[in-house]
Amino acid sequence: MAIHVDSQAVKMMLNREGADYNQLAETPGFSHYWRTEGVEPRDAAVAVLGEEASFAGYKRLTSDLESFSAQSFNIPQALGRISGSSLQQNLVRHLPADLEAQGDVYFIPGGQRPLAVEAGMLIINVFALEVRGTKLYLGEFHLLSVLAHYLHRMATGQFSLTVQNISDMMTKMMYVGAATLFFTSPTSGPVRNQWDEAEKKTTEHFAALRRALASGGNPGHLESMLGLPAPASLAAPYPLATYMCKVIDGAFGRARLVSLLGEGNFVSVYEEARVKYSLSEQYSLAGGSR
Repeated sequence: MAIHVDSQAVKMMLNREGADYNQLAETPGFSHYWRTEGVEPRDAAVAVLGEEASFAGYKRLTSDLESFSAQSFNIPQALGRISGSSLQQNLVRHLPADLEAQGDVYFIPGGQRPLAVEAGMLIINVFALEVRGTKLYLGEFHLLSVLAHYLHRMATGQFSLTVQNISDMMTKMMYVGAATLFFTSPTSGPVRNQWDEAEKKTTEHFAALRRALASGGNPGHLESMLGLPAPASLAAPYPLATYMCKVIDGAFGRARLVSLLGEGNFVSVYEEARVKYSLSEQYSLAGGSR
Protein backbone atom coordinates (compact mmCIF):
# COMPACT_ATOMS: atom_id res chain seq x y z
CA MET A 1 0.00 0.00 0.00
CA ALA A 2 1.07 3.56 -0.64
CA ILE A 3 0.90 6.62 1.55
CA HIS A 4 -2.17 8.67 0.70
CA VAL A 5 -2.33 12.41 1.43
CA ASP A 6 -5.77 14.02 1.69
CA SER A 7 -6.57 17.71 2.28
CA GLN A 8 -10.18 17.60 1.06
CA ALA A 9 -11.50 18.81 4.42
CA VAL A 10 -9.35 21.96 4.17
CA LYS A 11 -10.57 22.64 0.64
CA MET A 12 -14.18 22.33 1.80
CA MET A 13 -13.50 24.73 4.68
CA LEU A 14 -12.04 27.32 2.31
CA ASN A 15 -14.80 26.90 -0.27
CA ARG A 16 -17.85 26.82 1.96
CA GLU A 17 -20.40 27.71 -0.72
CA GLY A 18 -21.99 24.47 -1.82
CA ALA A 19 -20.03 22.40 0.71
CA ASP A 20 -21.97 19.59 2.36
CA TYR A 21 -21.96 19.19 6.14
CA ASN A 22 -22.42 15.44 5.96
CA GLN A 23 -19.66 14.95 3.42
CA LEU A 24 -17.21 16.85 5.62
CA ALA A 25 -18.37 15.04 8.76
CA GLU A 26 -17.88 11.66 7.09
CA THR A 27 -14.33 12.36 5.94
CA PRO A 28 -12.40 9.63 7.83
CA GLY A 29 -9.69 11.87 9.29
CA PHE A 30 -12.16 14.59 10.28
CA SER A 31 -14.59 12.09 11.80
CA HIS A 32 -11.97 10.20 13.84
CA TYR A 33 -10.30 13.35 15.11
CA TRP A 34 -13.48 15.04 16.35
CA ARG A 35 -14.92 11.88 17.89
CA THR A 36 -11.78 11.49 19.99
CA GLU A 37 -12.23 15.14 21.01
CA GLY A 38 -15.65 14.18 22.33
CA VAL A 39 -17.49 16.16 19.65
CA GLU A 40 -19.95 14.82 17.09
CA PRO A 41 -18.31 15.25 13.66
CA ARG A 42 -21.44 16.80 12.17
CA ASP A 43 -21.49 19.49 14.89
CA ALA A 44 -17.85 20.29 14.12
CA ALA A 45 -18.60 20.30 10.38
CA VAL A 46 -21.46 22.76 10.86
CA ALA A 47 -19.14 25.10 12.74
CA VAL A 48 -16.31 24.74 10.21
CA LEU A 49 -18.66 25.63 7.37
CA GLY A 50 -19.74 28.85 9.09
CA GLU A 51 -22.92 27.99 10.96
CA GLU A 52 -23.49 28.35 14.68
CA ALA A 53 -23.08 25.23 16.79
CA SER A 54 -22.93 24.32 20.45
CA PHE A 55 -20.17 22.10 21.83
CA ALA A 56 -17.12 22.34 24.04
CA GLY A 57 -14.39 23.98 22.00
CA TYR A 58 -16.75 25.83 19.65
CA LYS A 59 -15.35 29.27 20.53
CA ARG A 60 -11.79 28.04 20.03
CA LEU A 61 -12.73 26.59 16.66
CA THR A 62 -14.33 29.81 15.42
CA SER A 63 -11.30 31.79 16.60
CA ASP A 64 -8.98 29.38 14.79
CA LEU A 65 -11.06 29.73 11.64
CA GLU A 66 -10.66 33.50 11.70
CA SER A 67 -6.91 33.31 12.33
CA PHE A 68 -6.43 30.70 9.62
CA SER A 69 -8.17 32.84 7.02
CA ALA A 70 -5.42 35.44 7.35
CA GLN A 71 -2.73 33.02 6.13
CA SER A 72 -4.82 30.49 4.23
CA PHE A 73 -3.54 31.74 0.88
CA ASN A 74 -0.18 30.12 1.69
CA ILE A 75 -1.14 26.88 3.41
CA PRO A 76 -3.31 25.10 0.77
CA GLN A 77 -0.64 25.58 -1.89
CA ALA A 78 2.00 24.20 0.44
CA LEU A 79 -0.17 21.20 1.34
CA GLY A 80 -0.71 20.54 -2.36
CA ARG A 81 3.03 20.04 -2.78
CA ILE A 82 3.17 17.20 -0.24
CA SER A 83 3.42 13.90 -2.07
CA GLY A 84 2.66 10.50 -0.61
CA SER A 85 5.17 8.88 -2.95
CA SER A 86 7.98 11.19 -1.84
CA LEU A 87 7.16 10.50 1.81
CA GLN A 88 7.25 6.78 1.10
CA GLN A 89 10.58 7.01 -0.70
CA ASN A 90 12.06 8.85 2.27
CA LEU A 91 10.80 6.20 4.69
CA VAL A 92 11.81 3.06 2.78
CA ARG A 93 15.52 3.37 3.47
CA HIS A 94 14.81 3.78 7.19
CA LEU A 95 12.71 0.63 7.57
CA PRO A 96 13.53 -3.09 7.45
CA ALA A 97 12.42 -4.84 4.27
CA ASP A 98 9.56 -6.60 6.07
CA LEU A 99 8.03 -3.36 7.37
CA GLU A 100 5.99 -1.33 4.93
CA ALA A 101 5.55 2.45 4.93
CA GLN A 102 1.83 2.95 4.54
CA GLY A 103 -1.04 4.96 5.92
CA ASP A 104 -3.37 7.85 5.24
CA VAL A 105 -2.38 11.42 6.05
CA TYR A 106 -5.36 13.72 6.56
CA PHE A 107 -5.17 17.48 6.93
CA ILE A 108 -8.27 18.72 8.72
CA PRO A 109 -9.59 21.72 10.65
CA GLY A 110 -9.21 20.47 14.21
CA GLY A 111 -9.43 21.39 17.86
CA GLN A 112 -6.84 21.51 20.61
CA ARG A 113 -4.50 18.69 19.55
CA PRO A 114 -1.99 19.41 16.77
CA LEU A 115 -2.24 15.85 15.48
CA ALA A 116 -3.74 12.45 16.14
CA VAL A 117 -2.88 8.89 15.18
CA GLU A 118 -5.98 6.76 14.73
CA ALA A 119 -6.48 3.39 13.00
CA GLY A 120 -3.65 3.73 10.49
CA MET A 121 -4.32 7.42 9.93
CA LEU A 122 -2.08 10.37 10.71
CA ILE A 123 -4.37 13.36 11.17
CA ILE A 124 -2.88 16.85 11.15
CA ASN A 125 -4.76 19.86 12.50
CA VAL A 126 -4.13 22.63 9.95
CA PHE A 127 -4.84 25.27 12.60
CA ALA A 128 -1.62 24.16 14.31
CA LEU A 129 0.46 24.81 11.18
CA GLU A 130 2.61 27.89 10.75
CA VAL A 131 4.19 29.28 7.61
CA ARG A 132 7.84 30.26 8.06
CA GLY A 133 9.36 31.54 4.87
CA THR A 134 8.50 28.93 2.26
CA LYS A 135 8.06 26.03 4.70
CA LEU A 136 5.28 24.74 6.92
CA TYR A 137 5.98 24.01 10.57
CA LEU A 138 4.09 22.07 13.20
CA GLY A 139 5.24 23.42 16.52
CA GLU A 140 9.02 23.71 16.38
CA PHE A 141 9.40 21.05 13.69
CA HIS A 142 9.34 21.18 9.90
CA LEU A 143 6.04 19.59 8.85
CA LEU A 144 7.57 17.12 6.38
CA SER A 145 9.91 15.90 9.12
CA VAL A 146 6.99 15.40 11.51
CA LEU A 147 5.07 13.44 8.88
CA ALA A 148 8.06 11.16 8.25
CA HIS A 149 8.64 10.75 12.01
CA TYR A 150 5.08 9.66 12.74
CA LEU A 151 4.67 7.50 9.64
CA HIS A 152 7.88 5.73 10.63
CA ARG A 153 6.52 5.06 14.12
CA MET A 154 3.28 3.79 12.61
CA ALA A 155 5.24 1.40 10.37
CA THR A 156 7.26 -0.02 13.28
CA GLY A 157 4.09 -0.63 15.27
CA GLN A 158 5.06 1.71 18.10
CA PHE A 159 1.51 3.02 18.48
CA SER A 160 0.09 -0.50 18.89
CA LEU A 161 2.73 -1.49 21.45
CA THR A 162 1.23 -2.09 24.89
CA VAL A 163 3.64 -0.93 27.58
CA GLN A 164 3.35 -3.31 30.52
CA ASN A 165 6.89 -3.37 31.86
CA ILE A 166 10.28 -1.68 31.64
CA SER A 167 11.34 -3.80 28.67
CA ASP A 168 8.27 -2.64 26.71
CA MET A 169 9.00 0.95 27.69
CA MET A 170 12.59 0.56 26.49
CA THR A 171 11.39 -0.78 23.12
CA LYS A 172 8.95 2.10 22.73
CA MET A 173 11.63 4.68 23.51
CA MET A 174 14.04 3.15 21.03
CA TYR A 175 11.44 3.14 18.25
CA VAL A 176 10.76 6.81 18.93
CA GLY A 177 14.46 7.53 19.36
CA ALA A 178 15.23 6.03 15.95
CA ALA A 179 12.47 8.06 14.27
CA THR A 180 13.85 11.17 15.97
CA LEU A 181 17.40 10.44 14.82
CA PHE A 182 16.25 9.88 11.26
CA PHE A 183 13.88 12.82 10.89
CA THR A 184 13.43 15.25 13.79
CA SER A 185 16.64 15.53 15.80
CA PRO A 186 16.82 19.19 16.91
CA THR A 187 19.76 21.37 15.95
CA SER A 188 18.62 24.74 17.33
CA GLY A 189 15.75 26.55 18.99
CA PRO A 190 13.65 25.71 22.06
CA VAL A 191 13.76 21.94 21.55
CA ARG A 192 17.55 21.97 21.26
CA ASN A 193 17.62 23.93 24.52
CA GLN A 194 15.51 21.24 26.18
CA TRP A 195 17.89 18.58 24.91
CA ASP A 196 20.91 20.51 26.18
CA GLU A 197 19.38 20.58 29.66
CA ALA A 198 18.50 16.88 29.50
CA GLU A 199 22.01 15.96 28.38
CA LYS A 200 23.39 17.41 31.62
CA LYS A 201 21.64 14.48 33.34
CA THR A 202 22.74 11.78 30.88
CA THR A 203 24.78 9.70 33.33
CA GLU A 204 22.08 10.05 35.98
CA HIS A 205 19.47 8.83 33.49
CA PHE A 206 21.65 5.92 32.39
CA ALA A 207 21.99 4.86 36.04
CA ALA A 208 18.21 4.98 36.51
CA LEU A 209 17.62 3.04 33.31
CA ARG A 210 20.24 0.47 34.24
CA ARG A 211 18.55 -0.10 37.62
CA ALA A 212 15.12 -0.32 36.01
CA LEU A 213 16.23 -2.88 33.42
CA ALA A 214 17.97 -4.96 36.07
CA SER A 215 15.23 -5.04 38.71
CA GLY A 216 12.05 -3.80 37.08
CA GLY A 217 10.08 -0.77 38.09
CA ASN A 218 7.27 1.51 37.07
CA PRO A 219 7.27 2.28 33.32
CA GLY A 220 5.31 5.46 34.01
CA HIS A 221 8.01 6.71 36.35
CA LEU A 222 10.68 6.00 33.75
CA GLU A 223 8.60 7.82 31.14
CA SER A 224 8.27 10.89 33.35
CA MET A 225 12.02 10.90 34.06
CA LEU A 226 13.29 10.41 30.51
CA GLY A 227 10.52 12.00 28.44
CA LEU A 228 10.52 15.72 27.71
CA PRO A 229 7.45 17.99 27.79
CA ALA A 230 6.30 20.28 24.97
CA PRO A 231 7.56 21.45 22.58
CA ALA A 232 10.00 18.49 22.40
CA SER A 233 7.27 15.95 23.21
CA LEU A 234 5.75 16.37 19.75
CA ALA A 235 8.56 14.70 17.81
CA ALA A 236 11.75 14.53 19.91
CA PRO A 237 10.76 13.38 23.41
CA TYR A 238 13.59 10.97 24.32
CA PRO A 239 17.12 12.39 23.98
CA LEU A 240 18.64 9.39 25.77
CA ALA A 241 17.05 6.86 23.40
CA THR A 242 18.11 8.94 20.41
CA TYR A 243 21.65 9.04 21.79
CA MET A 244 21.65 5.24 22.08
CA CYS A 245 20.43 4.91 18.50
CA LYS A 246 23.16 7.32 17.41
CA VAL A 247 25.81 5.19 19.12
CA ILE A 248 24.55 2.05 17.37
CA ASP A 249 24.38 3.93 14.06
CA GLY A 250 27.93 5.20 14.45
CA ALA A 251 29.39 1.87 15.55
CA PHE A 252 27.67 -0.52 13.16
CA GLY A 253 26.09 1.63 10.44
CA ARG A 254 22.60 2.74 9.53
CA ALA A 255 21.64 -0.65 8.08
CA ARG A 256 22.22 -2.36 11.46
CA LEU A 257 20.14 0.19 13.32
CA VAL A 258 17.34 -0.16 10.78
CA SER A 259 17.42 -3.96 11.09
CA LEU A 260 16.93 -3.65 14.86
CA LEU A 261 13.52 -2.10 14.24
CA GLY A 262 12.37 -5.56 13.20
CA GLU A 263 14.39 -7.46 15.82
CA GLY A 264 13.97 -5.41 18.97
CA ASN A 265 17.18 -6.41 20.83
CA PHE A 266 18.26 -2.79 21.23
CA VAL A 267 19.90 -3.05 24.65
CA SER A 268 22.40 -5.80 23.86
CA VAL A 269 23.38 -4.21 20.53
CA TYR A 270 23.74 -0.81 22.19
CA GLU A 271 26.05 -2.37 24.77
CA GLU A 272 28.19 -3.86 22.00
CA ALA A 273 28.32 -0.46 20.31
CA ARG A 274 29.26 1.24 23.59
CA VAL A 275 32.17 -1.14 24.07
CA LYS A 276 33.30 -0.62 20.48
CA TYR A 277 33.30 3.15 21.08
CA SER A 278 35.12 2.69 24.42
CA LEU A 279 32.44 4.67 26.22
CA SER A 280 32.78 4.52 29.99
CA GLU A 281 30.72 2.32 32.31
CA GLN A 282 28.60 5.37 33.13
CA TYR A 283 26.95 4.84 29.74
CA SER A 284 26.50 1.10 30.22
CA LEU A 285 23.24 -0.82 30.52
CA ALA A 286 25.06 -4.04 31.46
CA GLY A 287 23.07 -6.05 33.97
CA GLY A 288 19.79 -4.90 32.46
CA SER A 289 17.45 -6.92 30.27
CA ARG A 290 19.01 -8.05 27.00
